Amino acid sequence: MQVRRACFVCYYLRSLVLFFLFRYNDDVDAYERKIEIMKILEEKGRVNINRLAESFGVTKVTIRSDIDSLETRGLLVRTHGGAVQ
Repeated sequence: MQVRRACFVCYYLRSLVLFFLFRYNDDVDAYERKIEIMKILEEKGRVNINRLAESFGVTKVTIRSDIDSLETRGLLVRTHGGAVQ
């Protein structure tokens, strides 16, 4: 009985640690992705959602979310299929 309980506690703690590690990494990735989007925007003057999603290896929904976040901060303006400065 004690062995089962100890195994369950270890499994639970390991799952909890992994959850917070991956959650933190997702936030860092989103931050870095937004910085890269702004760099591309400064260089080219416009970005395309399809190209960004392909280059970052994420979905278009993720890129749209990033662009929405940047737009609410006043850093860019959304357009059909992308964004401009």
